[in-house]
Amino acid sequence: MLLTHRFNFLKIAFIILIFGFLSSCIVHYPSDIRGIYSYYKVTEKEHPNFIQRPDSNLCKKESEEPFIIYRIRADELKACLVESTKSIVYFWSPNCSAPVCIPPNYAQEYSSRRNVDLLIIATYYDYEKMNYDYNLDRPLLGIDTEYYRSNLTSRYLDRFKTDLIGKEAFEENKIGRFYLFESDSLVMVRSSIEELEI
Repeated sequence: MLLTHRFNFLKIAFIILIFGFLSSCIVHYPSDIRGIYSYYKVTEKEHPNFIQRPDSNLCKKESEEPFIIYRIRADELKACLVESTKSIVYFWSPNCSAPVCIPPNYAQEYSSRRNVDLLIIATYYDYEKMNYDYNLDRPLLGIDTEYYRSNLTSRYLDRFKTDLIGKEAFEENKIGRFYLFESDSLVMVRSSIEELEI
């Protein structure tokens, strides 16, 4: 009888130990993982006038308060690129903390010192990070996720970039946040702004 109680105790202890180990392996993700999804609909619902479709003067707009994010398509960005001799397009992820994810104001300073236009495309929507005065020459831009028919960042971003530079160039330049253009012709794609040969 004593042996049976001891066996049951060890069995229960083993089950508790295994359960404790397995439960420690469960990863609890936050309810909003910025960067995987666009958060366009959430941002639009919470801040209805913050994200807008651009009018025909998009390329002439300056950054001003109250801040407005223009959700654009690649052809609208191309129209702005044609109007500039040289431009940097920066695909900015608001919550990225990697060294290549520089703040918009740093990208603006870098571009201004080199007399190059800067267009910043947010890869997803984050009201807290986007509704901030970064002292930019132009407003922040976002991708029209409805046009690209996806809420998954990787999917609509790939479609946007393919429309912007073409399938072949996109396949060769998948990695990189900084795109250097002469007019609307792609010159190079780099991971960091310092790698651009300007």
